[in-house]
Amino acid sequence: MTPNFETMSEQQLWAIANPIMDNLMKASIRRDHTRHVRDFTERLKTIVTPDYFQCVCQQYQTEKGYFTTRTPVAVFRRPDSAAISYGSSTSPKHPASLSRKWCWCIEMIGI
Repeated sequence: MTPNFETMSEQQLWAIANPIMDNLMKASIRRDHTRHVRDFTERLKTIVTPDYFQCVCQQYQTEKGYFTTRTPVAVFRRPDSAAISYGSSTSPKHPASLSRKWCWCIEMIGI
């Protein structure tokens, strides 16, 4: 049975989303495609292919560094899904540079 995301508390939604996001960030840093797409829909898995994933990881790690901190931003709800957004930073690639800010959003559908 699919949960009604509109009736779940924000705390319940963050408790579902945080482990998913932990996995996404760690797998990105390690360039582990299998682990990165573990919670993806089949449709999204066809978009984020192993080659595409490696190319994107190589580019952002070279240009921007590695993901570091993550901050919850907002929860958006519908009866059959919820979108969770985070702000995150990357480690500076060069000692004199500032860390970069990123925004992540994951959508949970009928988990």
